Amino acid sequence: MIELESYILAIVAVAGTLLGAWLNARLARQAENRRWERERENRLNEKRLEAYLDYLALGGRMQVWITAYWAKYPGGIERSSDEYQRLVEHMTQYTFEASNRVKLLGTEAVSSTVSELHIVLLSSLGELTKQQQQDFQDRYASARGNFLKVARADLGIAVGTKM
Repeated sequence: MIELESYILAIVAVAGTLLGAWLNARLARQAENRRWERERENRLNEKRLEAYLDYLALGGRMQVWITAYWAKYPGGIERSSDEYQRLVEHMTQYTFEASNRVKLLGTEAVSSTVSELHIVLLSSLGELTKQQQQDFQDRYASARGNFLKVARADLGIAVGTKM
């Protein structure tokens, strides 16, 4: 009888050790998976931040181009002219490339605000009165503000956060 009890105790001890080892390995694997997932999310957020900042910088440069365009052509320029077509093509190419990165990496909300900002920028050309130019500045500031708000939410950045 004592021999049977010894075998049972040995089996329980071995089973407990095996179960403990299996459980430990499973928990370690889950922790490793969570760590890799956080790392992947951090890399994605870094890429998003880079794309968002690039798009904001491009928007700022385009606003300077538009202001220079208005200074050169205070009454606007005929939409059928070659210069106008080149400017629109140039602006469209740059904004299209930058907005595609944002749309690929960002959420649907960010993508929507980029489309809004894109349309505002491209609508600023042509024959605009001084009032229409001021309206553009206001629409651009509003669209940019929407983009910033949604991009911050997407990245989990509170307003006023220092990086």
